[in-house]
Amino acid sequence: MVYEPQEDSFLLRRCLPSSFKGKKVLEMGCGSGIISVEAARRGGEVVAVDIDPEAVLATRKAALDARVTVVACEGDLYEPLNDESFDYIICNPPYLPSEPGDPDLSLDGGKEGWEFIDRLLAGAKEHLTLDGRVLLVFSSHTLPDRVADIIKRNRFSSKLLGKREVGFFEELFVVELVPDGC
Repeated sequence: MVYEPQEDSFLLRRCLPSSFKGKKVLEMGCGSGIISVEAARRGGEVVAVDIDPEAVLATRKAALDARVTVVACEGDLYEPLNDESFDYIICNPPYLPSEPGDPDLSLDGGKEGWEFIDRLLAGAKEHLTLDGRVLLVFSSHTLPDRVADIIKRNRFSSKLLGKREVGFFEELFVVELVPDGC
């Protein structure tokens, strides 16, 4: 099922740099393609990856409709990328804890909700340029202290770019991650 843009997508879009001119951008988990299209509009050379073939098709259609170029690939995380490097890896991951029964891949971040983020960051440095950055969305339901531990364990420094309350029980966060030593 393709993830339709919601508050988290709109917050991430607001936190994007004003220009990606001359930058290679990877959107991991592209869903509807809203972020990939915006990055392309801002001048980025964009590659989008999603495990859901319907999301890949939706992203291709969104790029075609917007008259921008986005290369959309089906695959699990970095699998279709070989050794390609990017200036930005942008991800609005599935970050909610698994629901019993048939999981929705667009929402299911793993048993506790942070497992997808753990896998994403474990492979991120291999696909970042020397001054590359990761833009990441997560929720207060994702156990922010656990996400902070994952960020630290993978040797990234983080900066909060945006935050938004959603209802009474959830906060959304967008962080920029820079590999330590940069």
